[in-house]
Amino acid sequence: MSSFTSSSDPERRGFTPPWALLAAAVVVACWECLALALPVAAVDPSERLYLKGAPSLERSIVYWQLEHTLSSSEPQDVLLLGDSSCLMGLRPKTIEQATGLSAWNLGTLAFPGVGGHRRLYDAYRAKRGAPRFVIYHMSLYLLLQEAPRFQLNASRAPEPLPPQTPPSRQLRVSLARLRNAWLRDRFLEVERGPYPSDLEVGAFLALSKGALEEPLRRPWGGALRFGEAHVSADCRRGLDELLSELGRDACPALLVLNPIPEALATPENLETLRVLEAEVQQIAARHPLAEVYAPFGRTYPNGLLATLDHLTVEGAERESLEVAAWLRAQAERPPRAPPGPR
Repeated sequence: MSSFTSSSDPERRGFTPPWALLAAAVVVACWECLALALPVAAVDPSERLYLKGAPSLERSIVYWQLEHTLSSSEPQDVLLLGDSSCLMGLRPKTIEQATGLSAWNLGTLAFPGVGGHRRLYDAYRAKRGAPRFVIYHMSLYLLLQEAPRFQLNASRAPEPLPPQTPPSRQLRVSLARLRNAWLRDRFLEVERGPYPSDLEVGAFLALSKGALEEPLRRPWGGALRFGEAHVSADCRRGLDELLSELGRDACPALLVLNPIPEALATPENLETLRVLEAEVQQIAARHPLAEVYAPFGRTYPNGLLATLDHLTVEGAERESLEVAAWLRAQAERPPRAPPGPR
């Protein structure tokens, strides 16, 4: 009898030996145990991968911006400050080529609010001295939000355990920190979805003098309504404090709002931008050295915006040249008096 006919014996058809089922169960159990042992991963709508113990994209941005900014004492003529719309929207090297002025981008994220950005300016000034000009670049999100009270932690070093910590907890915490540190170092070179790895972010920010590129592209089909909106109380207070500090440093400041795409330039949205412009103008009017970029609510072709808050590389080049034109006009004015005692 051939092997074929033997394997087709009705008495054996559909029979699975017990050891095969046991082996399959063992394999499945091993995979489940391995999955539980690995660091928990999550993917957000932007396809960014987060691994337990590895730095998030946001942490990488804040850490490397501060690391590069505070590792040098070289003064800069122009400081670009703001949220991620500044980080993605202004190119220091383009501004330098167009003006002959040195420039540095210290744009980070929106969640610290304007108050957090002012503290970043304080750290910059303490290390490099006050710049000649500050460009403060904002997104609609930063302008409208009531800023959460986040604290920026620029250091990767863990905090020491308080004294009188029980030995058992000391061991647990030490082991957890050791594991997280190992995972963090291991994954510093892992890309996060379309976004670069931690080390790549650091290298790119160093090369570009603080500018970053947005890899995402949002389709601009349909209409997004801004609705009735006003500058938030946190943003008003933060802008007043920042502009007061810049005034004491005799540093002219330009307030810039990120452009919107043509697809969103509806009459209702443009009216919202006019209301916001009037409110920002009221704030700037209290500070002699502050100016609001005109037009405040600019419209760019859809292809120049990657997202509502982030320009593409081409859009950033265009906006950087627009800001450079303002800087050239300012640089031609007579020098201002030095600040008085602080």
